[in-house]
Amino acid sequence: MRVLVIPDIHLKPWIFDRAEKILKDGQADRAVCLMDIPDDWNMEFQIERYKEIFDRAIAFAVDYPDTFWCYGNHDVSYPWGRLETGYSPYAERTVISKLEELENSLKSPAQINIMHRIDKVLFSHGGLTADFLKWLDEDLLDAEIDDVIAAVNDAPHDYLWNDESPLWFRPQYETRERFRADIYKQVVGHTPVEKIFEKDGIISTDVFSTYRDGRQIGESAMIDGYSGFLYLDKNNMPMVALHWEKYFQHILQKYNSIYKVQMPKVTPHVCRHTFCSKMAKSGMNPKSLQYIMGHSDISVTLNTYTHVKFEDAEAEMKRVAAL
Repeated sequence: MRVLVIPDIHLKPWIFDRAEKILKDGQADRAVCLMDIPDDWNMEFQIERYKEIFDRAIAFAVDYPDTFWCYGNHDVSYPWGRLETGYSPYAERTVISKLEELENSLKSPAQINIMHRIDKVLFSHGGLTADFLKWLDEDLLDAEIDDVIAAVNDAPHDYLWNDESPLWFRPQYETRERFRADIYKQVVGHTPVEKIFEKDGIISTDVFSTYRDGRQIGESAMIDGYSGFLYLDKNNMPMVALHWEKYFQHILQKYNSIYKVQMPKVTPHVCRHTFCSKMAKSGMNPKSLQYIMGHSDISVTLNTYTHVKFEDAEAEMKRVAAL
């Protein structure tokens, strides 16, 4: 099974856009989100950003109902009443209500928790150590794996809101005995890293977090092996469809508020569709057009985005007859 790991979100809806594309393209079978959905540097007053990101997460949960969700410290800090770096008292009600809405959108309450397991891989925000289990209940060291995970997920908040817990542990900086390292790999987020790497059986994935000035810490500006994007948002991240849809919507509203002759609804997708059709009619090589459009299957380029009328066929026959 191919599992897509979605690392710490921190108010970045485009991460879900990328995850959705990967799943739609069949590059992964299911996803695990390491959450930390709310909070980012200097965003305490941006309540709409908090609403937007949770709405995007909820939509993703509905569209991909097999996804596992692992709470991060920023997620639980709101309902648990624990202050955290970046905690926004102005967004408190929004986060609590939206988090509950996300939980209720899942097929099963068990899909969102501190820890999850898929085969021999453990997923959590920070990682599980033998020391934490000794502190929680020493008998867990010899217990069945599903009983161990259940005990961690049911642990009191005081145990979990601790530097040694799977919610807070930072294996990148601290050396501890991992839980059953000879059997299980672990995948974690929580600690920002410059690139995804594995150390002592723990895979660190939080490459999307940023510095205070908005610069990305990790390789988040690299998408499918490409960088040097022409259009970046205010956080120096590549713009996605949502940005352009908002821009078009604003232009349309402003134009129609000024002029009597109203402009019809135009979206970025309409422009993309028109471009593809015009390039096809101009005689561009179909394989070149497929590459430019980013279609995985040329039938999409030929059957969906190009439209040929009788006049086009007639002109093509005349061109061939003239050869």
